[in-house]
Amino acid sequence: MLRKVLGAFKTSPITAIKVEASILPVKIRFEKICQNYAYRALLLGQNHPIRKRIPESFPFSINEETEINWNKYLDWNQRDQLNIKKYPTQLYRILNSIASTIPSLNIENMGPKEWAPWKENPINFKASKNDVERHHSQEIKEILLNKGVVGYPEGSKQKNQKIGAGLYLLNGRKGHPKKAERYSWNLGYNQETLDAKLLAIYKALTKAIRIINTNPINSSQETRIYLYIESQAAFQRLQKTQDLGPGRDIVQKCAVLAQSLRNKGVETTIQLIPKNSKIQGNKIADTLAKKGANSIFNLETRVSLLYIRKRLNQSIKEKWVNKWNREKKGRHYL
Repeated sequence: MLRKVLGAFKTSPITAIKVEASILPVKIRFEKICQNYAYRALLLGQNHPIRKRIPESFPFSINEETEINWNKYLDWNQRDQLNIKKYPTQLYRILNSIASTIPSLNIENMGPKEWAPWKENPINFKASKNDVERHHSQEIKEILLNKGVVGYPEGSKQKNQKIGAGLYLLNGRKGHPKKAERYSWNLGYNQETLDAKLLAIYKALTKAIRIINTNPINSSQETRIYLYIESQAAFQRLQKTQDLGPGRDIVQKCAVLAQSLRNKGVETTIQLIPKNSKIQGNKIADTLAKKGANSIFNLETRVSLLYIRKRLNQSIKEKWVNKWNREKKGRHYL
């Protein structure tokens, strides 16, 4: 059937045809389906029936302790090379498909609850034009003159796979001891660049609330918080407060902080600027992010869901490559 669909000769080897058509071998395809199910178990809500049946040692488990003879059975993160022990249920065996890709059980929190669909996102989003560099300096001066706060959050991934986050903050509030603040955080190896950028945005909003609480505003003042970012992925992810995928917890926390600022009469705006722009604040934030990646202080280490998803995709690809290298038929076709 596959030969007919692709218009190949009858003698064409199926193994080579599957590679050309990007169709996974049956066994590896089944492993991918199991991995997707196990990964989805990490994203399920607390009241989901499957969540109540996953092992107690699995991340975010709410399963009540059940009596299992562990001398006879395996836990979800164990394997028996001698095939003497078995898993108590098929769910344990499926969850084992992602055990090797989770380096630690300190996994990104999935957030307390879903975001109501009628609940407005308190963050204002704005996309800049290509000539933003020409007017940026004047725009910053006006914001600071109106006693606002300007932030440049950034994330960076080094060649050694270390992840860092940086924040350059400008404060226009009178009475605050620092007009310019610089921060950096080390996120370790088990996260992605998007995680670092979202963390930097969350930290910026946290610092902004601290500044506002230190110097309360008058009702007549029009104070604003402006955050300038280059990441379109972070810009889009922050708009999806109802998305239950990776980053849900920190996105909802950012929305809660922005709502708290709005209740104080302060509006929060996140502005997307062109990548590789020559804005000085972004350059400083990028340097801080690189510094944070190699720092031993301000650790924010955990395992992100984006990192797990990436490792799962890599493992499937590696298994396919290894299977292809072991094949003898069809190797001369590719």
